[in-house]
This record gives sequence, structure tokens and C-alpha cells, in this order.
Amino acid sequence: MGMRLLGARDFVNQVAGGKLSMRDEIPTRSPMGDQVTYMDFPEYSQRICERDNLDRMSLYRAIQQAINHGNLQRINRSPIFKQKLESVMGCNDPEDDRCITEMFEDRIEKPYDQRYFHRERQGMEDLYERLQEIEGVMGSDEGPDDSVRSLVGSLQGDCHNMKGRLQKQQSILEDNHQQYQPNHPETWTDLSLTPLKFYKSGHADPDKPYPAIGDKQLERHGINRDTPKVFDNGLILPHYLSAENKKLMMAIDKMLNGLEPGPSVAYMERNLKEMMNLLPSEESGISELQRFWNAIVHPSPDSDESDSDEGSDEEDMKALEEQVKVIHLSGKTEPPKPDEDEDAIRTAAPGASESGAPGEEEEEEEERDEEEEDEIESDNDEDEGGQTGGNTGMYYLKGPDNKASFF
Repeated sequence: MGMRLLGARDFVNQVAGGKLSMRDEIPTRSPMGDQVTYMDFPEYSQRICERDNLDRMSLYRAIQQAINHGNLQRINRSPIFKQKLESVMGCNDPEDDRCITEMFEDRIEKPYDQRYFHRERQGMEDLYERLQEIEGVMGSDEGPDDSVRSLVGSLQGDCHNMKGRLQKQQSILEDNHQQYQPNHPETWTDLSLTPLKFYKSGHADPDKPYPAIGDKQLERHGINRDTPKVFDNGLILPHYLSAENKKLMMAIDKMLNGLEPGPSVAYMERNLKEMMNLLPSEESGISELQRFWNAIVHPSPDSDESDSDEGSDEEDMKALEEQVKVIHLSGKTEPPKPDEDEDAIRTAAPGASESGAPGEEEEEEEERDEEEEDEIESDNDEDEGGQTGGNTGMYYLKGPDNKASFF
């Protein structure tokens, strides 16, 4: 059976006003009112958060802001309270309110909003579910298809973005952890230990009370017996805020660096990298010639091609290189015309005759060829009706009869 708890707003106001002390147990009655249970401050706060769907960090921050706001109101409405603060803080200029108002300023420049933590935690759960789906595809009998690589790459990008957001939240929490303490904590401590008669006196000496100021008059100034508890609660609250801050930082660190199976960036990045290494590499944008060349220069160790196929590939490459070499040396981009007579073909291959046997015509042809070679070497320039190649020993010429010869 549930207990009768204060509403969240009433709880904040009573702690900020000093009616409830964080040092004391808080009484809680049963619904029938016949039983009383005592809870400490963290447990009571947790019960309220569970009932109203709140987080303790937000609840504690609301109490801290309410304490600061209440003290600023007391300064504005009570000259007695203002005078006592100035005397304790040693303010030299009574006209300068900055000396005492800065004591109740919120030091947290960028408060952490725990709603972002819940959002990112849900986001991590979604990323982990996507990882499990990909693992199921990788381990299936069919194996991964072409879409798995894009799914892995997309999940890697989302994990990288999640990592950046979690690191940013860590940075905010680290900054907040140093800013929970109030300004001038020594003065807060002095005022938490000051009895009520300090405010009744006309000066800082509590042994010389000022009889004109009574309890009711102080009450109208917002000063009562609970006032010291206000400052005491303000000093204790940073401890609970730091504890919640530490829990959040540990939870975020686990989401970032946890290596156990679960929603963790480090665990997911490691698994995704292993998956990417297992997937076949993409070969987009590679031409057929490049594929053919890669197959020759970097043959697959698992290839089942026969030795005859490999020899054929090498012969094809040599033939291709010879063709390029001949075309480059001759200076022509076209092969010999098919209507060239047989004499031109025979001159390209010295020692061959129509019948295939040596004769007088063959000897005359050789003599004529030698004379032409001597003539080319002496001129070392382009001959009439023809042109020469480089210094490789191969020539392409046109003789007086307009017939082509290769040497």
C-alpha cells in the first residue's frame, strides 16, 4: 500500500523554505493516517520521482533554484536580512547590492538536461537492434547480399554521430560537477549555524539583542526559525547533485566504452569493423581492360585456371605489345592495305620466294635490298618517296616502284 507523499511542488517549496531539513528523516503517513513511516531525503525524493515520472537531478536542481530565488526575495523585502548579510560578508559599500546578490546566483552556465540522456539511451537501443539484425543476416544460410555493405556503412556513421553526442553530454556533466557549490560557501556555513537571535540584534553581536524586533516582526521580513535550515539545505544539496552527476557520467561512459555485448558504441564499432572486413570489397568504376590486367598481374591464389590458359594470356599480351611497338615505330596508325602486291610482302621477309626455294630472283632482290640499306645509312634522312623509323633497326620505306618494304 502506497504512502501519502507531498506533491513535487510542495516538496520543493518546503525544502527551499527550511520546513524540511535534508539532515532529518521525513515523516510519511499511510493512506488511512494510522501509520507513520520515516524516510530519509534521497528515498523520499526517489518516491516522488517514481510517482511523477521525474528524475532526481531535475528535482534537486529545482530545489537549488528555489533556495536562491527565496533568498533574493528576502534581500529585496527585508532591510534587516540585507543588513545582516552585509555584516557577515564584510561588504564595504551598502549601496552596492552586487556584493550580496552574487551569493545566490546560479553558477551553472549550461545546466544538463537529463531528457537528452533518456533520448540518447533509447537511440543506443535502436542502434543495437539494427546491429543484431545485420548479425542475423551475416549468420544466415544465404549469407550477406549486396545491401549488407550499405547497411553496415550506414550504421557505422550513426554510431559515430552517437559517439559525438554522448561525448558532448559528458563534457557538460564535467563542467556542471564543478559548479554545484554556491558562491561564498563559507558565508553559507556561517548563516547555517547562526541562531535566530542574530537577526533580532541591532548589530552582529548576538549577545546584545535589540528588543524592538520580535519574532512576529522577523516573520514579516521572511526570517524565522527555519532560516538557518535554508542555508544548511543549500550546502548539502550540492552533495546529492554531484552523486546524481556521477551516476549519469558512469552510465554515459558505459554507453561509450563498454565492450560487453549490449548497446555500446565501442562494442558496436568493433563488431561493425569486423563485419566490413568479412564482406567482399567493391570494384566499382573498373574497366574490363583493368580487370584483365589485374587478373594477370595479381592472379588469385585460389584460381583454378590451367597452365594452358595462363600461357594463352601471356601470348595475347605479347602480341598486343608487338602491335603497339610496330605501330609506334612505323609512325602509322593503320595496318598495310590488303591490295599491296606480293612483292611488298616478300621484301618484308627477306629470303622467302614464291616457290619457297632460293633462286636467281631471290639473290637479285637481296642485292637490291642491301644497296637500299647502304643508301639509307649514308643519307640518315628521309629518302625520296618514303620515311624512316627510329634507331631500332626497323624501317618502313617506299621504293621507286611505290612498293612498301619492312626492314
